Formats: sequence, C-alpha cells, structure tokens
Amino acid sequence: MNSDRQSGVALLLVLLSLALLTTATVYLVEDNHLAIRRTGNQAQRLQAQYLSQSALQWAMLVLQKDGESSVIDHLGEPWTRLTTPIRVEQGELAIEITDAQGRFNINNLQIDETGVWTAAFKRLLKMNALDESLADKVRDWLDTDIMPISLDGAEDSDYLLKDPPYRAANNLIADPGELRLIDGFTKDVIDKLRPYIAALPESGVRININTCPESLFRIFGQTLLPDGAGSTLADSRGETGYEKPGDFLVNTVLASHADVAEALSTVSSDYFTVLITSRYGRISRKERYLVRRQLGQVVIVSVVRLTSVA
Repeated sequence: MNSDRQSGVALLLVLLSLALLTTATVYLVEDNHLAIRRTGNQAQRLQAQYLSQSALQWAMLVLQKDGESSVIDHLGEPWTRLTTPIRVEQGELAIEITDAQGRFNINNLQIDETGVWTAAFKRLLKMNALDESLADKVRDWLDTDIMPISLDGAEDSDYLLKDPPYRAANNLIADPGELRLIDGFTKDVIDKLRPYIAALPESGVRININTCPESLFRIFGQTLLPDGAGSTLADSRGETGYEKPGDFLVNTVLASHADVAEALSTVSSDYFTVLITSRYGRISRKERYLVRRQLGQVVIVSVVRLTSVA
C-alpha cells in the first residue's frame, strides 16, 4: 500500500516537473521570438533611417546644383520633379521639395516698420473670410514687448488668464502649427491659412512670385485683388517664371498696385521645405526639413518628425 502511494507521489512529481519544464520552454521560445522581432525592428528602423538620410542628402545636392546654375527659382526646375517614389529592396522612399519662399512668411510681422507685411497679411485673412484683427494678435505674439499693439492685440495679460496660463512667445514662430497658441487661431483658421504661409527664421523675407500659389497673388495689391487676378498673374509667369520682378510689375492687373507688389516680390529663394517619406520592411518614417541655401551650400534649419511607425 505504501509502495503504491510512493509510486503515485513519484508519478505526480514527474508530471509536475514535465508541466513546469513545458511552461518554461514555452516562455523561452516566446521570449526568443520577441527578441528576434525586436532585433528585426531595430534593424529595419536603422535601414529606414539610412534611406531617409540618403534622400535628404540627395535633395540638398539637387538644390545646391540648382543654386549654382541659376539665381532664378521657378516651378520648371529639376527640384520640383523628385516626387516619383523610388523602390528599393524591401522598401521605398519619396522626396518632395517645395519652395518655402513661395508662401507668406508669418514672421515678417515681427519687424514691419512700413506696415506693408501687416497689410498684406490682413488681405490674406480677408481672402480666406477670416477676421483681419488676427494680424495684430500675431504681431503681439512676435514682438519683444508686453504692450498690446492695439485693442485687437493680445499679450501676457490675456494669455495668463487662460487655463492653463502661459505667456506670449515674444519671439519668432518656429512652425505654423504654433499659431494655435495665439488668441483667435482655431484649427479651422490655421487649416485655411496653411497652404499660404510659412514660418522662416527671419523677418522681411519676400515671396517668390514664380513659385507661390495662384490665389496668393491676390494679396499683392493695395487692396485684395479680384478672383481672376491670380490666374492671370500665374499664367503670365509661364513655364520658366518671371526673370525679374519688373516683368511681373508691368502686368496690367497690377496697375496702381506696383509699389505694394514690388515690396513683396522676389524671383529667387533661399528657403525650401523637403518632405521625405521612407519605408523599410514594417518601419515607415516621414520627416519635414526646412533647409536654406547660403554661401554655395545647403544647410538644415529645422526638422519635424511627422511619423515613425512599426
């Protein structure tokens, strides 16, 4: 009887040991699979990063060569034709370059002694059926004092009453998305303005008339130009753009508006936006770079990581 009991206990111990061994084996195999997956993800993430960096260097080289060959920038140049995705082994990358000076630089409102940029921004707001008083709120956000420019302005005294409270930046805007912090700038307002604005790291940057959106031409007058003016001015620049602002200013659409249009206009650009999308295996990356051409080189001004997905 005792022998049978001992045999039963021994069998139970053996079964328990087998169960524990099986469980441990399963955990080890699972951990091994997870380790392999992590290692694979890390390798793919690194490969995607290399693709992105290679694409950026390629884009910067194209812009550098373009700057060496011509001082005029227009939509018929090679840098505008890099949008076709390129397939690589286990992945893909795409490059899109846009002229950041083909937009209204929101930071031009920081130092605007003549008022030409503030007036132009108010016309842009009006064009989008937005409240023109938003211009003074932007100026207060950018300037270095704490006194509102006008009754329409907004400074620390307004922002400290919010929940949570904060202060006006009193500095340049780094990205158009920062506008959401300024009183009156809702998502809907920013979405309407986004196709027409940029945030460049200096004030007084003129708009490239060879690369700007057609409808942006409407702000180049003393008053908001009529709807058809944009298409007329865009068509006149042709495939290779205006050679000089003077060729643009003589257009009959700008009769009596030439002084204002001249103050806003240029045909060459220093700042460009480079959007790079890369994928390798399960890893995708999307980054937006602001680059500047200066002294024969192209340098990175800022970068925004838009996505990184496994």
